[in-house]
Amino acid sequence: MNFASIELKNVQRHVVVQNNLFSSSVDKANLGVLILDSSNISLIQNEIKNYGRGLLVSNSKDIVVTSNLITNNSYGCDLHTTENIQFTNNTIAYSNSYSFIAYTSIKLRFQSNYIRYSNMYFDPMGNQYNTITDSSAPIISNNTFENGTLSSLILSQTSQAEISWNKFYDEMEGLRVYNSDANNITRNRFSNGDIPNIVFSQSNNNIIFMNNFYTQSTTINHITVDTLGNLFYNNNKGNYWSRYTGNDTNNDGIGETPFQIDSTNSDLYPLVDPVDFKKPNITDYQTELIFTSDENVTLNFTAYDDNPTKYDVFQNGTFSMTGGFTNGTTQIDIGKLSIGTYLFSITLFDKDDNSASFSTKVTVNPEPTTEAESSTGTLTTTESITPTTGEEEILDFISNNLLLVGGGAIVIVGSLFILLKLLRRK
Repeated sequence: MNFASIELKNVQRHVVVQNNLFSSSVDKANLGVLILDSSNISLIQNEIKNYGRGLLVSNSKDIVVTSNLITNNSYGCDLHTTENIQFTNNTIAYSNSYSFIAYTSIKLRFQSNYIRYSNMYFDPMGNQYNTITDSSAPIISNNTFENGTLSSLILSQTSQAEISWNKFYDEMEGLRVYNSDANNITRNRFSNGDIPNIVFSQSNNNIIFMNNFYTQSTTINHITVDTLGNLFYNNNKGNYWSRYTGNDTNNDGIGETPFQIDSTNSDLYPLVDPVDFKKPNITDYQTELIFTSDENVTLNFTAYDDNPTKYDVFQNGTFSMTGGFTNGTTQIDIGKLSIGTYLFSITLFDKDDNSASFSTKVTVNPEPTTEAESSTGTLTTTESITPTTGEEEILDFISNNLLLVGGGAIVIVGSLFILLKLLRRK
């Protein structure tokens, strides 16, 4: 590696690199983009191709890498000693070696990326690549791994990772977990060939639940484990295994007999149907509403799901109520509220605990006052008077003037009462 097409070194202000083509004239040589000792850099909608190394981010923080095409490089992307990296919506394809590697990364968000015809190594085990240390709580979600030649995703010496909503379509291992503890692996789809979906090595206290495991093999286990410290269910829900042959006699979605993963590990609550990964589809809701304090507050939303179940309502961050969620339009009756501003957050769920949320701001104004309530006087009538013909003319005249004087009506009416009495005395 002799130079980079673009180098950002010691940059401490916001710089955006967007809509560029970076391509090496010497096939698989040099470095495409280098970000070194910098912060607050955004790399957006660029194409980086034909380099020895497409992207290198080192000793940097607060970096956004989104919507880039990184293709035909020997090595796709490297992160070395980084913090708060958002790596989203990128396509990394046709790398000769690995697609993505991270060493000592804190607060990594690797989300909604497409990895094709190459391999992603996250904290690899350390043969030709260095082993990562001190990595914790990365979020790896909503990615698609397709047609890799080795393990699609490798965790090594990593803890508290959230691996969810990913799709593994490779013919090789979907996930290898090495010397990594206390990670959460849920809502992933593993569709592999004749090899294990996941391999655990020297790893404990990992929770694996609500995943779909498919395999073409009738003899090789879905998962290979060399320890006893991992849990293959959570809250009485396990995983879907394509090789499970048990029955569900009470129709609760859970097999009556455990699924034997190997001779020592089992899923006690195997799912008889694949997990539905589709979230409720919210098609209509209000973002802001105004009521008065004498009105009942109501929230309406329209949503659809194959298996809707319930909604939860939070008022200003505190749980308020729950109710049944059905397809179509649902009305939530909150009741009357005191004058003020409220934020309602509503989360919808289906039977597989997929969820979708929205928020509505509600402003409650004072109750409107009537004209009578705003008057400042009291009229008390103690005698009923039936006017004569002459009196009616006077009444008509005064009545018409009452419409003009408004607030003076009480005084005029009092005068009318005296005038009528005088007329009668005549």
